[in-house]
Amino acid sequence: MAANSSDVFEVRLEAGRLQVLRNQKVLPFTEHRWMDLRGAFVFAPNPRHVSVMFSCGVGVEVHLNGGALAATVLLPAEFSNHSRGLLGLRGADQSGGPTPPLGRGVSMEEMFAIGATWNISKTSSLFTYDSAHLLDSYYFPPSHDSSFVPAFTLPERPDDPLVADMRALCVGEGAEFCKFDTLVTRSLEKGNATLGAYRSHRGRMSALEPVVSCGFLPAPTNGKKNGTRYLQGDAVSFSCDRGYLLFGSEERTCVDEGAWSGQQTHCVRDDNVGFILGTVGFVSALVTMAIMIKLQTGKQNREGESRSDGDGGPS
Repeated sequence: MAANSSDVFEVRLEAGRLQVLRNQKVLPFTEHRWMDLRGAFVFAPNPRHVSVMFSCGVGVEVHLNGGALAATVLLPAEFSNHSRGLLGLRGADQSGGPTPPLGRGVSMEEMFAIGATWNISKTSSLFTYDSAHLLDSYYFPPSHDSSFVPAFTLPERPDDPLVADMRALCVGEGAEFCKFDTLVTRSLEKGNATLGAYRSHRGRMSALEPVVSCGFLPAPTNGKKNGTRYLQGDAVSFSCDRGYLLFGSEERTCVDEGAWSGQQTHCVRDDNVGFILGTVGFVSALVTMAIMIKLQTGKQNREGESRSDGDGGPS
């Protein structure tokens, strides 16, 4: 891989661990786990993971997953609608209009046809070749052979001794990819590696989705709070100490708009409530109670601000 005028980097599997080559020479990570090189920063925290961050902002992470390599390409936000090929907009052929979306409901045949239109110039590609053999085999020949038709599906024959174990292994999300690679390579290990790589990718995509936070919610004065998560869908409940009555919402939920549902919770001494209701009358009691709650709210907000300064923030 290379970007602009950077060195050319290759990550390969060697003796059960990842090996990094710079301009066809092995990089020794014996003293340091990182290297700042021409046009790229390389980080190898362990023998199963390598990250290459190019000066243009593009990053490539390579993982060793069950004996197979899995790569993740990271693009900065400013690359949106500017990259071409499988990482963005369709390549040279734009005559067919907008590219159909890839995802569930798109057949393997449709995906192959779409991919064939994403051919880009090899001189601008992030992934390249450096040795004479690779250049002669892949760089100089045409990128796409229109006469080539891959095997989109493979039959699961009952008499195949691999099928029973494959069906037991390849279950859940990503099972179709696991089955395909198992049958193609005739290896359960490869199928399991594909399944792991797919689920790791899905987990990464889920982790990168934006989250909604409603912010810190303090416990009421003379009461307790149950719950320390403040993200969308999380709920926090409240209770009052003995001798106090709860007013407001006993439970509040972080909703889509980033706000807490319900009303602010207060704990008021039950003897004060009884005194007010028994001597002043219902309407006057409500006015007096509102004043008490207002005073407690001001105190509680001040305490909440001081607590939020020491709180870790949304978890």
